[in-house]
Amino acid sequence: MLKLLDNLDIKHKKLIESDPQTIFKQQNSSRLYDEIKMRPENISCNDPTEIKKLADVEMQKLLESKGLQDIQPETRVLGQKLSVMRKAMVEGNISFIPKAPETFASEADKIEYIQMALRKANINEASAMDAMAVFEKYGSRYEYGTYKALNTNNGVSDLALAVEQVADDLDAKTADKVMNKYIDLFNKYARIDGDYTDARRLTRLIERNHDKMSEETVIKFIESLKQFSFERAQTWSIRKYIVENEFTKRSPEELKRIDIKLKELEEIVKDMPMKNKLKPNG
Repeated sequence: MLKLLDNLDIKHKKLIESDPQTIFKQQNSSRLYDEIKMRPENISCNDPTEIKKLADVEMQKLLESKGLQDIQPETRVLGQKLSVMRKAMVEGNISFIPKAPETFASEADKIEYIQMALRKANINEASAMDAMAVFEKYGSRYEYGTYKALNTNNGVSDLALAVEQVADDLDAKTADKVMNKYIDLFNKYARIDGDYTDARRLTRLIERNHDKMSEETVIKFIESLKQFSFERAQTWSIRKYIVENEFTKRSPEELKRIDIKLKELEEIVKDMPMKNKLKPNG
């Protein structure tokens, strides 16, 4: 099903690229934007987003005047078919990540495959688990650049950001399963020596998705932090967001068990600085 979807997607993209509406937009968008920007009423506007909104309105009027307000029927029908297929795959928990080739032609091809897997990790549970399997088999501390806009420094950060998005989009039970698996990969690739700040990524995930973590996963996080913490800030995050969270839905008994493990971590890091200034931000 995934192969069929990919083939139809390639065909649809080609149809979009050759559609008269697309061609007209490509030929006129830049000119129209500059024209609207230079109008007397807009000359003092320094907000590109506002100019683009005005240009989009003008573009729609131009398309309607030339009978190009809709894409071609074949393109539209294929797009609708793709949408139905994607929805069925998401709801059926079918992975969007294709199997890796038996061998990669080059290191660049392998990196591109890992990047693709990380980008698609947040589609559904199957995609998330496959993405982590891809990283486990082919990944490393190499910077994959999937989220370069967020200034990540290594593959561990790229993977963490992908998992954060997965946890945001999935239900609590599924997100917990994904985060639990992520800890296994974190323990495999994380480092504490030198400038490495991997533990900060781990606590960021706790701060962002603590409400979706089971007791087992929280304790597993704490055990990892026992190995990789280099400042007390990691323990502070767990205490604030989990143990002392006034809106928690956890039972007193569960919080007590987590607190016991947290105190063990606090004992390990008690002589560390709250924020290790020798470590760069990351």
